[in-house]
Amino acid sequence: MGNKRADISSFRELIQDLIREGYRQEEILSKVNTQLDAQKQRAIGLRTLQGFIAKSLSSHKPDLAGVRELVQTLIHEGSRQSDILRIVNEQLSANNQRSISLSTLKRNIRDWGFNQRTHQTDTNSLRELVQTCLDNGDKTREILEHVNTQRRAQNECAITVRTLQKRLKDWGLDRKTQHARILRESGEDISELLVQDIPLATIRRSINEAIEEQALLPISEYALSAHVKSLGFQPQERVRITDELVDCVRSRFFSYGLSDSSLLRDIQQYDNLPCSAYAIRKIRYQNGMKRRCRTEEERVSVLQRGLEFIESDLQRSNVILDLGRESLSHYVRQQGQVLVPRNPLYNIYREIFPEEVQRRTPGNFREPGPNSSGASTDMEN
Repeated sequence: MGNKRADISSFRELIQDLIREGYRQEEILSKVNTQLDAQKQRAIGLRTLQGFIAKSLSSHKPDLAGVRELVQTLIHEGSRQSDILRIVNEQLSANNQRSISLSTLKRNIRDWGFNQRTHQTDTNSLRELVQTCLDNGDKTREILEHVNTQRRAQNECAITVRTLQKRLKDWGLDRKTQHARILRESGEDISELLVQDIPLATIRRSINEAIEEQALLPISEYALSAHVKSLGFQPQERVRITDELVDCVRSRFFSYGLSDSSLLRDIQQYDNLPCSAYAIRKIRYQNGMKRRCRTEEERVSVLQRGLEFIESDLQRSNVILDLGRESLSHYVRQQGQVLVPRNPLYNIYREIFPEEVQRRTPGNFREPGPNSSGASTDMEN
């Protein structure tokens, strides 16, 4: 730091510009002292700076009422507060008036009733318009133009691209969320195709052809590859599929209804067999252990297998007649090794055995006791 006495008069324009841009006095002081140090002059204190501003930059007091309409217009156009501050200070400076700080601007916006945040974020009423634009295949910029045109027609403030993108994400209408939903819903189909050694490019083309009808942007190769990796399909992993491994997967799948991740964990920890997520899925799809049917024919076939098991099981015992909806589904899965959707199975079961189902209806169950007819007869005897 130099020993020369500080002369900050040469920094008058710099200080004016910093004030106009909304810098705090502490920040202005830091920048001025940096310049003074470069010129081998002593640094100044905050009080010295404040005195210089009051004496040398004593423009007229800012007339904020004169910029009220300007501020309202800028808010209406969706301008950010930093941009509003810059434009307002430029006008004040042109009128030889002192600049204002960002906090002063915010306070006046609040006092004037210009609730900028409300205008920027209240886009729920436009969701239908946004959905229509998406259905038409409009891009984000085009949607924003339609939205702001309607808002201005209703004398409302425009919104920014960032606000629109946030709302799209909140509604689940943004590209990333929609693609994630599509990939999640298609997970079983993708897994089955991969097990059949269908190339990833072919799978991606098939998915994009389907979502093109929904006016959605195509799924990228990176997004599909990342999803496939999350499913556990890693081609570099090679596990020898043995009869023992198939039996372990089948036993745990039908006995406990475990997920693929749980199957992998149990087989590795308790059966001590080499295994991978890819091997689990391949075994399931090649041995009829599907969790979801892709076609109506598959659904009918699975349901028919479940009914055939019920008929054969009734020839051995009547246990199945005492089962409820949940127990029936578990029993068919464990004993018949058929994974049938619970509700369709029970609906047909109820049609075949209406009396057994009615007997278990709440209010129809009677337990022998002191008020039963049998107990009364015994007491009389």
